[in-house]
Amino acid sequence: MDNILILDDNTDLCDRIGQSLGPQGFSVTVVPEVERGVECALSGEYALMLLAISVWGDNGFKALHRIRSESRLPVLM
Repeated sequence: MDNILILDDNTDLCDRIGQSLGPQGFSVTVVPEVERGVECALSGEYALMLLAISVWGDNGFKALHRIRSESRLPVLM
């Protein structure tokens, strides 16, 4: 089972994505805070990350820059 990380603060959207991907064999982890999302992304536990451009007043591009400095994890924004 592939693990997918979602960094987004829109809980309704994340719930719908999780409901769609779960039956397809994916395990979905949702993180609404940038700092925790970056930590998770760098953990090596995930096959893909879905990253919001704006998360709780922070910038998804900044998070992506931090992730890219240490990881080649595939990220969809």
